[in-house]
Amino acid sequence: MIAYFSKLLRLYRSNLVRVPVEDFITEIFAGVLSSDQELLDDYINNFLAIDGKRFTAKTQVSYPKHNSIIDMVFENEDTIIFIENKVGSTEGTGQLEKYSLILGTLTKHSYLVYCTKYVEKKNKEIYEKNSGGLFIQCRWAEIHDYLANNTESQISDLFINFMEQEKLSNIDDFDIQDILSMQNIYGTIQKMEECLQLVSPKLSETFGAPYTRDFASLKQIQRHSRYAIWKEKILTGKGYSEILISFELKEDLHPSIVVGIWCNKENKQHLELPTAHNAHCSDALIKEYDSGTSIWYETNLLAFLESSSQFTDIKKWIEDHITKFHKLKEITQVNGLLDWR
Repeated sequence: MIAYFSKLLRLYRSNLVRVPVEDFITEIFAGVLSSDQELLDDYINNFLAIDGKRFTAKTQVSYPKHNSIIDMVFENEDTIIFIENKVGSTEGTGQLEKYSLILGTLTKHSYLVYCTKYVEKKNKEIYEKNSGGLFIQCRWAEIHDYLANNTESQISDLFINFMEQEKLSNIDDFDIQDILSMQNIYGTIQKMEECLQLVSPKLSETFGAPYTRDFASLKQIQRHSRYAIWKEKILTGKGYSEILISFELKEDLHPSIVVGIWCNKENKQHLELPTAHNAHCSDALIKEYDSGTSIWYETNLLAFLESSSQFTDIKKWIEDHITKFHKLKEITQVNGLLDWR
């Protein structure tokens, strides 16, 4: 019973199913706080240092006029607090600024809270100017310590244990595995880079040259736990879109290779991607998120371990799936379902 939430998350992660971990953790955390009104108010008063009583906690709160969904919102008669939670990723482009502008349109005392796994410096002056309220940053490790010292309920204990299992309590000290990883990290990056360079011509031929400036692939490791190349703006219209080729490096999972298409919700064509998927590439995985839609192919890197020609086989797998998306592009361009650049 003690690892209940971890087991549930592993169930969702099985069969290469991508899980929005931030949403999973947000729902549990909101449930813990909502189970005890005194705890919820104390968390807001003493942890966030915001005055008030009788707060409510809601998740996935939609603001349609602003095309935004807020992870978690605390609210009472006088005060509203937007919470943006991050676990395995960093802030989306302009996300916090957008939320601060929404708060600026509201009449209540407003606060914007940004919770992350790692330290991530932000310029709070911009958000406070937009919202007219305070910007607060915290880390999951601090929330873990607060709950450990202020709650005794079974559901709180389960969540505290889950945070420890997911390494959201504190960053562990270096161990022998870390030292060995450091010894091999440069060679591993070189191998991933070699694979991506091998398929870059195919990507350039079908969708355009990938973005390669500013150590872009290397930065993806810290920002998104992956080593990747991608081509931006593959679909016309407002809103971000891309085709991405990546080595996914998620903690506690075997590395995998992904070829995928992403379309942000701000681009209206994301509404047509499920139809295109069902009609022309139904063997791909698809997920509709609050921020957009993703279609992707994925394979475990272990599948190539016994190969006598790993790089050739990996190159073929990636290029075959780039070709599948290129066929999708050609078909939907002709039938008018999607408009490609």
